[in-house]
Amino acid sequence: MDQLALMKVVAEKAVDENVKSNSVIALGTGRTASFAVKRVGQLLKEGKLENITAISTSVQTFELIKELNIPYISIDDAMSSNLSIEVAIDGADAVDPNLNLIKGAGGALFREFLVEQYAKEFVVIVDESKMCTDLLSHCKVPIEVVNFGHLSTCKLVYNTLKEHIAEWSVRKGADGSTFITDNGNVIMDVKFSGGDVDTLHRKINEVCPFSCVSTTILSFEL
Repeated sequence: MDQLALMKVVAEKAVDENVKSNSVIALGTGRTASFAVKRVGQLLKEGKLENITAISTSVQTFELIKELNIPYISIDDAMSSNLSIEVAIDGADAVDPNLNLIKGAGGALFREFLVEQYAKEFVVIVDESKMCTDLLSHCKVPIEVVNFGHLSTCKLVYNTLKEHIAEWSVRKGADGSTFITDNGNVIMDVKFSGGDVDTLHRKINEVCPFSCVSTTILSFEL
């Protein structure tokens, strides 16, 4: 089985085992998460799921939800109606044995973090290619930064953590222009050469709490 087929199997299994009728769910962003969204749509169409309402974590996921005729509610409407998010399902870029995650390669890290933190259960879909022993050496860490003055923010992050940073860049789109998130922000991708995950996460959020919107290094307990 190739990697794409494996991701589809895992995503569908995550939906089959964790999404129940009569619930509000959050659906993630990216190729792996899209398989989960499509599975929800399929099960609704077949009548195997009923009364599901979905919250999206990006414009991309919202468009897929609409295409599949999955009932939708915004995070604000869900919160104002005191609705509970029973489960959030999403992918990840890297996972270590301690269940630390890096997310954000798809560019939706702030919305993913904002929505998924309210879920009663967070299901992460990964295959073996995303498993690693050293999280920081496996892939770059994305930091979503407010667009205005973003280079000064990036410089501040670098100067604060430069002893741990091997390289960094402002993310570009396919056309070579600066990548802009759904919130109008930019992403600083950082390759760390070492350091403790928890300490680096804390320092990034301390150094500029207003201009660094989000950095998605997440920690979970078994």
